[in-house]
Amino acid sequence: MENFIYSSGKTSLINGILNLLEDDIKIALVTDKYEPKYDPYNCLDTVFSDIKDEVQGIGYVAGGKKLVNKRIKTGKKGNVIFTADSVTWKESTFSTRAAILYQDTGNKDTSILIAYIDFMENQEIDNLDFTIEWNNKEVFELRD
Repeated sequence: MENFIYSSGKTSLINGILNLLEDDIKIALVTDKYEPKYDPYNCLDTVFSDIKDEVQGIGYVAGGKKLVNKRIKTGKKGNVIFTADSVTWKESTFSTRAAILYQDTGNKDTSILIAYIDFMENQEIDNLDFTIEWNNKEVFELRD
């Protein structure tokens, strides 16, 4: 599956409900069992409680990790780029296929899904550090 921005994330950004710099933004890991639910036009998964296949394993805490040193910058052609530091799970043992970026409100039923990041294949981690290192610290880019 390709990376994408959730409909709930786009709508919440446009309506000012979601503030990438001020809100707690987290990244959680999911297994290969997670498949976003769609109608013909939109992803029906909207909040973190819709995610049923979060990773479980040594070194991974439910809910994932908070992004730090977040910034928003302007890229080529006026594109908006959200950046943050890399995220590492130390000395971990688990299997993951993708990551979910979301706004953590402290309540899974109101924590808005922002982006789906596919690793393209299962990542089998066995007592190793697992790091998501963003290309040029760029988590995602919003384009015309």
